[in-house]
Amino acid sequence: MTTDVEILHEPERDRFTITVDGSEAGFAQYREQPGEIAFLHTETDPAQQGRGLASQLVTHALQDADRRAE
Repeated sequence: MTTDVEILHEPERDRFTITVDGSEAGFAQYREQPGEIAFLHTETDPAQQGRGLASQLVTHALQDADRRAE
């Protein structure tokens, strides 16, 4: 069984979302100001916990923030 995991940046909502097989499984909410990004809240669907999704989401969000800061 293959699981399709996708992480999307939704700048209009100030968040990154992670989906599993097309269903939202979690998000990382942020606030951005010139030269600064603050992550305010991260949440994972309890039914999806224990699969490393939060780690994938946060790693992706931080890497994206780092790329944009360059």
